[in-house]
Amino acid sequence: MMLLSQANKVTFSTGEIITIPASVLSKLDGKQGEMIMGIRGEDIKLDPQSISVYEADKKNAVVENAEVMGNENNLYFTFGGSQSIARVSKYEMSGIGDKIDFIFTPTRIHFFDKNTEVCYV
Repeated sequence: MMLLSQANKVTFSTGEIITIPASVLSKLDGKQGEMIMGIRGEDIKLDPQSISVYEADKKNAVVENAEVMGNENNLYFTFGGSQSIARVSKYEMSGIGDKIDFIFTPTRIHFFDKNTEVCYV
């Protein structure tokens, strides 16, 4: 659960904050308040290029579990009070207990009504 404010900030229940670009906010049509945020695992990026583009919103977490599947792998970690799963390449793989830096691709974030689960973006 997170809180979206007019100031293009998302604040999670645990205090972490990320910035949402104006292009995403415009799709919300002025909606704000408590919502559910969703993002696909492939839109959680660990690569240096993505992190450098969104440096201001770089976050970190500790890998709690790792699922090795070959070219695509899953890293499980907790962020904002919820379990997150990043789908990463074999070159970005980390082990359990490793600290990782990551970003959420802001234009790929979806917002859902917390009661009806209707998707706004």
